[in-house]
Amino acid sequence: MLAITGTQVVDIIAVAAFVAAGLYAWRLRRGDFPRKLKQLEERGYVVEKRVQRQNDRKVTLIWGRLPQAVNLRFQIVESKLLDQSRRFAESDAVQLGDSEFDERFAVLMDLPQFAPAILDEPMRQRLLGLEEANFTTGSIASLLEDDSFPEVQGGERGVLQLWAMHLDREKASNAELRSVVELGRTLAKKVAEVAKADGLTPQ
Repeated sequence: MLAITGTQVVDIIAVAAFVAAGLYAWRLRRGDFPRKLKQLEERGYVVEKRVQRQNDRKVTLIWGRLPQAVNLRFQIVESKLLDQSRRFAESDAVQLGDSEFDERFAVLMDLPQFAPAILDEPMRQRLLGLEEANFTTGSIASLLEDDSFPEVQGGERGVLQLWAMHLDREKASNAELRSVVELGRTLAKKVAEVAKADGLTPQ
């Protein structure tokens, strides 16, 4: 029979604790989506905390379903965060002729001619009134975890059917979250209306 030293016992316990912690975290993550889905059904949106992989920064993501799926990639990014956007360079930003807005935000989209219809003056003023505002249309594949909406398979996971607002920090007051959610839902509605009017919806 092999003798096990005290050091080996400590090592075995440490490995077991590490594996148990990993399994517990995995189970938590796997069990987290039903809670988010319930929040989506009850409120129409989900608020979640995340840790960005590229810099370990804690952020807040608010997301929900677009009124209908669209073929219109649309993103509003605080200019100070533009270097974190992998898909676009600063030269791709749409200029709206509003110096205050254009200086603070970068509007990024593959069909820039539709930007003015979404970002009229009242909408630009609402965005400027927030402490922080980042909005995007997105898909299940691009915005959510792999185990989200498991019933949605294949190419449908890449369809632009979600909207999201991103805060580059973990903490936000309830009043600020309400303002961000309200603006996000309004922007989502305007994007869907423009897409429908111009035939930019999946067939």
